[in-house]
Amino acid sequence: MSSGIGTRIIDDFYTMRSFETEYDTKPLMERVWHVFCAIINTIIYYLSMIPRLFNFTAEECVAPNVEKHEWKIENNKGLYVVIHGLNASPKTTAWNYVSQIKKEHPNTYEIRAPHVHEKGNCSLKDAAKPILKMVNSYIAKNPGKPIHLIGTSNGARIAAFVEVALRKKNVNIRITAVAGVFFGSKTMEILTKWPLVRAQFHNSIIQDFKIASKRSKNLIEKMREPVTIGSRSYEFYATPNDESMPNRSSSLPREIPGATYHPFVSGQSHISIWDSLRPKVLKDSYEWMKAQPLS
Repeated sequence: MSSGIGTRIIDDFYTMRSFETEYDTKPLMERVWHVFCAIINTIIYYLSMIPRLFNFTAEECVAPNVEKHEWKIENNKGLYVVIHGLNASPKTTAWNYVSQIKKEHPNTYEIRAPHVHEKGNCSLKDAAKPILKMVNSYIAKNPGKPIHLIGTSNGARIAAFVEVALRKKNVNIRITAVAGVFFGSKTMEILTKWPLVRAQFHNSIIQDFKIASKRSKNLIEKMREPVTIGSRSYEFYATPNDESMPNRSSSLPREIPGATYHPFVSGQSHISIWDSLRPKVLKDSYEWMKAQPLS
């Protein structure tokens, strides 16, 4: 008994479980309605995805093995990096953010929606390495300009990893993490117990997605470290109707300095929350970008 209590105390130190408890006290019919809405919103999202699979191409979608990154917009006012989730692609996720930024602020910002190495089905370090290299290239050619890393699911973890790796850089970075798998996934733990499912995933991602894994805790602890140069601005979004993470507070790592938490976005699934938040995320981002000094 004492062992279980001790584990719960440790877990609560890393995730904001109080939001789960608060949501679960809502009336049953309200929660059932949210689940129904999440299902409908997911179907709508998948249907909207079909035309993009055939038509969407953009120079902003760069391959992970690109050695040289060209920055074409002179006097740009910042960089956007939109990072997709596990086994996804820019076509199915990043396109909507890329399209909206280009439409609302043409020739203003550099935008990149990288194809994550192995679609993220690899170690976190390997997934983030090409993106980190790309961001470092931007910083070298555009010193002092702000950067916004926007990631969903596993892409949120990658964004955080990149941010942590840039702690010695004098740069202002905003990180938006939507349904980020920061503390593991109960669904993933259950599914990967089956050999046929387990065979589909790299051992690193299986270990990373275990609840309270050492790697998860290590990343969160690095995110908590004080920033001594430049600035960091985290914001975390989660949904109570997350089918990929019944342990919903996994998306809400505690005690990140200066972080803004948005629990919970009801009526959205792990998939649909990404697009539903786009108008708000970008509206807030534009305001943040404009507030940053340009050297």
